[in-house]
Amino acid sequence: MPITINWFFIYGTVSLVVHILGIANAAHAVMNVRSSRGAIAWAISLITFPWLAIPLYWIFGRSRFQGYSEAIRQVYQQHEDIVGRAYDEILEFKVKLPDRLSSVEKLISSVSDLTFTNNNTIALLIDGKQTFSQMLEEIDKAQDYILLQSYIVNDDEIGNKFKDILIAKAIEGAKIYVIYDEIGSNNPLLSDSENFCHFKNLEPLYRK
Repeated sequence: MPITINWFFIYGTVSLVVHILGIANAAHAVMNVRSSRGAIAWAISLITFPWLAIPLYWIFGRSRFQGYSEAIRQVYQQHEDIVGRAYDEILEFKVKLPDRLSSVEKLISSVSDLTFTNNNTIALLIDGKQTFSQMLEEIDKAQDYILLQSYIVNDDEIGNKFKDILIAKAIEGAKIYVIYDEIGSNNPLLSDSENFCHFKNLEPLYRK
């Protein structure tokens, strides 16, 4: 008796599995992609066109998005002794939060080895104009070094203000270090300047 292959059933089963994988990968993208726009774009693609989007996500998307955690781990391993000494010094300033904030303290301790310390102040910056103005003011006060982390650096008015002041401070002798998102940033500003580098490179950013 000849064996009859139900191709419709096989196709339906495979299609169902692929769409389930698409939904699972969409959830992974939402949880791991750094920008909301990127997360939404990947999620829609993975759910709507899983046959094409799944391999693209795991070849291009995920490998780029995992770069942050891999870079952090590598840097930590390279400087483990320095990090350990710094952490021991921080413990001297450790403080315990009030009982009403015990849940916050517990949450932080569960995701990080760092602790709360005293002699800190916080200023609430309510919009971009106020934030950038304060950042530029603090950079201008720096004497020895500047550590700046920015999610996106664009070739626009704000981006060039930061570029100009960092170059000026470097000429004054300050060591400049900037870490930025290579994917989201606007390339023309970065490619024309030696004062910026993406997160995988933490070398001094200005070379005299």
